[in-house]
Amino acid sequence: DVCGHIRSIGVLAYKSVLLSMFAIMKTVKAAFFGLIIMLLTQVTANAQCAMCRATLETNVSNGSETVLAANLNFGILYLFAAPYLTIAAVAFFWYKHSKKSKIPA
Repeated sequence: DVCGHIRSIGVLAYKSVLLSMFAIMKTVKAAFFGLIIMLLTQVTANAQCAMCRATLETNVSNGSETVLAANLNFGILYLFAAPYLTIAAVAFFWYKHSKKSKIPA
């Protein structure tokens, strides 16, 4: 029966579309709940940039602890780069996952 075969292909296509929609909704839900958890578990940090700068200026002007200044500069660069690397990693894996889960036409 040709009509039954065409109808079964339509049902399979409909099921695959529904499954992909459920997968997208599952990802959106996970991202939303992750965002909510991150917003609810904030940690307050006290910035001490002025104190660090004064300490470094004093130490470097006296000629001592130049290693401390270099290490602090490295720490600042590390803290600056970490969020961007995290976002880049998430974007890469999201892109890789979306390419893998696409249904061929």
